[in-house]
Amino acid sequence: MRKLYFIFSIMLATLLFAACNEEEGAMPPIFGGFRIEPSAIHPGDHIKITAVQVQKGRDLYGARHQWQLIVPIEGEDGPTQVTITYKTPDEEIISSYDDPTWEVTIPANASIGGRISGSFKGTWNNASDAEMASFNGGPAEGCIGNINSSCSTLYSQANGSFSLTIQ
Repeated sequence: MRKLYFIFSIMLATLLFAACNEEEGAMPPIFGGFRIEPSAIHPGDHIKITAVQVQKGRDLYGARHQWQLIVPIEGEDGPTQVTITYKTPDEEIISSYDDPTWEVTIPANASIGGRISGSFKGTWNNASDAEMASFNGGPAEGCIGNINSSCSTLYSQANGSFSLTIQ
C-alpha cells in the first residue's frame, strides 16, 4: 500500500510540474505600468504613452489596442471634461510583441492642476492552448499606473489605468 501511495505521489508531482511549466502554450505580456513622455504634461503638449512590458507574451497574434484619456478642460460654461479615444483599426496589423504605444495631443484648454485619467485595453488571440491565469508585473522603474494581464483558452488580454496632473 505504501509503495502504491509513493508511486501515486510521484505521478501527481510530475503532472503538476508539467502543468505549471511556463514554457508551454500562449501567455499574455506582463506589464510594469505606463511610461509617459514628456513626464511633465502641459496644455497643448504632444505626448507619447507606452504600456511597458516586463515580460513579452508568447504564441499570440491579432493584437488590438484601445486607449482612452479623460481630460479636464476649461469650457465656455466653466470646467468640464473631454474624452479622447483611440482604437486600432481592423485593417491595421500590430506586432503582438512590441510595447503598445499611443501618441496624442493634450487639448490647449486643458485645466492646469487638473487630473487626466487614462486607460488601456489590449487583446490578443492565442496561437496555442493556454491555462487560465492572471499576471501583474508592476510597478516597473519609471512607470506609473497599473496593468493586469490574463489569459483564457482562446485569447489573452490586459487592462490598465493611470492618472496624471496637468502642469
